[in-house]
Amino acid sequence: MGKPIITYAIENLMKSKIFDKIFVSTDSNEISKISKANGADVLIRSKKFSRDNIPTMSAINDAIKKLNEKKIFPKYVCIIFSTAIFLNKKHLIDSYKKLRSHKKIKMIFACKKFNHPIERSFKIKNGIAKYINKEKLIKKTQDFNNHYYDLGQFYYCPIKTLENKKKLTLNGTPLIFENYEALDIDNKEDWQMAEKLFKIKYN
Repeated sequence: MGKPIITYAIENLMKSKIFDKIFVSTDSNEISKISKANGADVLIRSKKFSRDNIPTMSAINDAIKKLNEKKIFPKYVCIIFSTAIFLNKKHLIDSYKKLRSHKKIKMIFACKKFNHPIERSFKIKNGIAKYINKEKLIKKTQDFNNHYYDLGQFYYCPIKTLENKKKLTLNGTPLIFENYEALDIDNKEDWQMAEKLFKIKYN
């Protein structure tokens, strides 16, 4: 849509006006330049944490370590992916208020409801469909409980929630998004759908 995708994420963080600092963790010179031009600071990510198969938490720990080396010790952190283009300031501000008014909350993150009961899912082996749980097929769709999935948009938490963690676990309060409010971009089809949704929302 005419701009690098990460600029939308940075702009949305800026608009919320709730963050003292915005850092982009990257090993890319190009992304560093784009981030700085849009008002973010940059943490140069270590090469060993920049490969595709590296867990998210490893990159987060690397960023926190670099912040500490700069004598920056945040009480709260909000981890946001560069593909979170539909995240807006209302989501962030609501999370900010909830996190600070309820001290027992360990994390707030974005999720969305599955559109169809997962109990009716099936595997395909050698071209043949095999249901995971045949006993559930007799129930009406409306009688199933709702199930949800992580949208991969943001994770807002006290920094102590992340201490000694090797994996980014969903240990907290979900913020439920409607279908039109967000899209997890994992592949080309998701990207194309995101462009269509973006045009509809912001035309």
